[in-house]
Amino acid sequence: MTVAVKNLVTAYAETDGQKAGPYVRAECNRYLKDLERQGTPEFPYVFSESKAEDFFTFARNVYIAADVPFKLAPFQEFIVGSVFGWVDEKGLRRFRTAYIEIGKGNGKTPLAALVGLYGLTWDKEWQAEVYSAAVTRDQANITFRDAKNMAESSPMLASRLDILEHNIGFRQSFFRTVSSEGRSLDGKRPHISLIDEVHEHPNDTVVQKQRAGMKRRLQPIVWESTNSGSDRNSICYAHHQHSVAVAEGLVEDETWFSYVCALDPQDDWRDESVWLKTNPGLGTILPKQYLVEQVKEATNLPSSENLVKRLNFCVWTEQSKRWLPMEAWDSCVGEVDIPEGETCYIGLDLASKTDFTAAAFWFPRIQTVRMMFWVPQEMESRTEQQRQMLRVWERQGFVRFTEGNVCDYDEVREDILDLASQYQVEEIDYDKWNATQLSTQFSNLGLKCIEMQQGGAVMSDAAKELEKMVVAGTLKHGGNPVLRWMASNLAVKENQEGNLKLDRDKSGDKIDGVVALVMAIGRGMMYEDSGGWFVR
Repeated sequence: MTVAVKNLVTAYAETDGQKAGPYVRAECNRYLKDLERQGTPEFPYVFSESKAEDFFTFARNVYIAADVPFKLAPFQEFIVGSVFGWVDEKGLRRFRTAYIEIGKGNGKTPLAALVGLYGLTWDKEWQAEVYSAAVTRDQANITFRDAKNMAESSPMLASRLDILEHNIGFRQSFFRTVSSEGRSLDGKRPHISLIDEVHEHPNDTVVQKQRAGMKRRLQPIVWESTNSGSDRNSICYAHHQHSVAVAEGLVEDETWFSYVCALDPQDDWRDESVWLKTNPGLGTILPKQYLVEQVKEATNLPSSENLVKRLNFCVWTEQSKRWLPMEAWDSCVGEVDIPEGETCYIGLDLASKTDFTAAAFWFPRIQTVRMMFWVPQEMESRTEQQRQMLRVWERQGFVRFTEGNVCDYDEVREDILDLASQYQVEEIDYDKWNATQLSTQFSNLGLKCIEMQQGGAVMSDAAKELEKMVVAGTLKHGGNPVLRWMASNLAVKENQEGNLKLDRDKSGDKIDGVVALVMAIGRGMMYEDSGGWFVR
């Protein structure tokens, strides 16, 4: 008896998916949340068991080689069950992009080939064009060869397809390769685009050309599968970041599915007990002995360590580790209920163009922070992901837009003064960058302003204090999503004396709000607690 498809997908989300890495757990929780709100006015998508079953039935009739059936592993059932099961009110697929980042050897390429064959034969798409797309012909041929072998080995497919060396035909549809070599990317109308090893793409040309040709398709998919990379300026890292943000609820993108494998911050990649987090096919698709040998080589040969960590354990080797544990951060939501007249310190981090201007109102007696953020309204220099995040946060009231293409410090000043009037402000602590005029204006209004050295001992002590509060669960931040995003980006570096510095260069993205908070905490720590009040 066949188990209901929805139960297979849900079972993974509730069991194995909760034992996976942080971003897969987040995607599983997103799926479970979507089940609860499906078919509502604010979420018009539904999970169709019959649509998912169509794909599963197709997969049961596909063979990787003669007499070797393609048996989907539970994590693969979750991926394809999610991508092909969710539909909109018209019955068309919800997801238009699927981003899969996983350890080497876990079957990502054969799975992509399976998706391509499904799109060619079972999707009922007239004159479907399915492409294995890559930067080079050789790379594009890898997925195509897997698809060709499957087509030739599967009686159901072999009898219906016209299988040639570089083309698989089905009625008026075809499956071919395409690459940026030879200028063959233009003029295509992809129904399914399979883009493997995205981390090897030097730019977004292949992705954008394929996506541009999909505008007349009703339910196209860009299927991106990759190992982790080493270039944080790449298209792969941009899509990695977007995938993580969507899974964690930081960005709203209902058409983007992700399965991003990663270790938790506390995990040691040499510990066998955590290997499943980045290698969900371990023991079924991927032999355990392979990883044992890879880890042994990396341990004995330090020059290979980064490569093994990147390919097998999904570590972006040029990115510093996320500093603050986000599960602990999320437990610090707290109720931001601040009594009128409460003593506070204001940390101020200013920017002019693409950065955020951030003000952190820090209340040391109750260990509570209230944030304010401003950005210029004009967004030409921002990515689409950044624009979308900002629009959502502005609607929710967490970000304020100032007119023009630079931050209007007059608006910043008035907003701060308006909120500050409710509390007892001890001082405004600021980074000197762009702050001369504003600090002078605050000083003229009778507010004490202190310039903070970003690499000093005060900032180091404050950063350590913030970490302690997060781990202990005593910080109260009210669940501000902008501050959470910045905390998730944060990386630090430590000198020989053990002093910490917030590292903007190594951080995944903007951290301005955390910088402002640490400045305020640092100055607050310079006063002794006397009777519950902080005094000099």
